[in-house]
Amino acid sequence: MQRAAVVYFSQTGTTAHAANEIHRIVGGPLIEIHRQPAYPEDYAQLVTVAQQEREAQVLPTLMPLTASLDDVDTVFLGFPSWWAQPPLVIDQFLRTTDLRGKTIVPFLTSVSSTIAESQATLQRLVQHAGARLAPGVTANTPEVLQAFMAQYEG
Repeated sequence: MQRAAVVYFSQTGTTAHAANEIHRIVGGPLIEIHRQPAYPEDYAQLVTVAQQEREAQVLPTLMPLTASLDDVDTVFLGFPSWWAQPPLVIDQFLRTTDLRGKTIVPFLTSVSSTIAESQATLQRLVQHAGARLAPGVTANTPEVLQAFMAQYEG
């Protein structure tokens, strides 16, 4: 496999768990995306803030990444699904990070949404970033994630 990195945003730790499993398989940098300031931990407050961002289309400020993606060919990009879409943190990451020529492999965690619901948004954002969108996975169970990642084990 070409050099890979795992980049993810996780509010509750669920996406972080999936990211760590993918990282175990592909190696490379493991980078968490952080919003500045962080979203509230209280769920009701989080929903309010995230809805306000989405309604106003205000992209959040992100902390600088902790590692470079310069030498990476493939970026496994993880996020929770919010209202059947990537959080605006992911929009901001894709808009502000140099991903030209890279392949983006999305993985999401959600109780009720699938990767298919985010596909059109991801395609638009990834294409705008000059990258290529690869098929992704709804990484809700270890079995599904392991089956999907079997193609990357080498």
